[in-house]
Amino acid sequence: MNAARRIASMALSCYPPSFRERYGEEIRGLVQDTEVGPQTVLDLIGGAARAWSRAIVPAEGAERVRRRLQATVVTTWVCWCAGFLVTPAINRALLDPEPAHVPAGVLPLLNASLVAIAMSAVLIVIASVPVLRVFLVAARRGEWSIIRPLLVAALAVVLDLLGLAGLVAWRQTYPPIAQNPHFSGLFVGGLVVWTLGFVCALVAAGVGPALATTRAAPPARALRLPGLLALPVAALLTLATAASTAAVVLMLRTAHTEGVAAPGLIFVGLVLVTAIGASVGALTTASRGLRPALRASGALSS
Repeated sequence: MNAARRIASMALSCYPPSFRERYGEEIRGLVQDTEVGPQTVLDLIGGAARAWSRAIVPAEGAERVRRRLQATVVTTWVCWCAGFLVTPAINRALLDPEPAHVPAGVLPLLNASLVAIAMSAVLIVIASVPVLRVFLVAARRGEWSIIRPLLVAALAVVLDLLGLAGLVAWRQTYPPIAQNPHFSGLFVGGLVVWTLGFVCALVAAGVGPALATTRAAPPARALRLPGLLALPVAALLTLATAASTAAVVLMLRTAHTEGVAAPGLIFVGLVLVTAIGASVGALTTASRGLRPALRASGALSS
């Protein structure tokens, strides 16, 4: 099995369970019997994202509630991973180094965005407790198909943090930014490698738990709390994105007068587009999952 075919098989496993039950064998057969290239892989990844946004669920019954909750929980997590770094990224892009003039309102907006992201992170920790219990049971049973994506995600994050610590220590050997230090080619190369690794770690952190949750198929009682908290998390992510966007708008005049480089503005634009898309996706799936979460709460309390 070549690399493209292996990646295509992994992308297929990211589809919702209901989709794989209905179309999985057919698509798996096509992947195995036809030539697989980069376009096929991209089509499968895009199809997985679309399938989660409108998951196929049974027409009625408790399984419909469970699968809708699972789709909401997984999609909200992936969207949060895609958007939660908007505030630190915008903060760094706008204020490091700090311009001579920062318009009134920029710092309060960025601080409000940081608070919103921190609050959403606390809610995610609380919401993850019931699902973590399911993962612990799977680990005791030796169900490594469930645990493996979590281990890969954890390893990717740890390696990225170690690389960041090394870069920070290396950076201390150079003068401050204000003195326009000349960075060696080796340091710049290390920074590029770390950036690529950071993107991979972020993808792994989003996809790993999502894939593990999909394979574990937690019961509705384990998905009830994260399903209820998905909407507050999505709302806080949207608030952080809106505050960061407002801060960027206020800084545009300063950026123009002080001659901020175009690559910096392009980076800010890409970050905001990603965060806006993540916020919209999180709000959409969280809204769809609220009623099933309330229904599961009522069923469990009755």
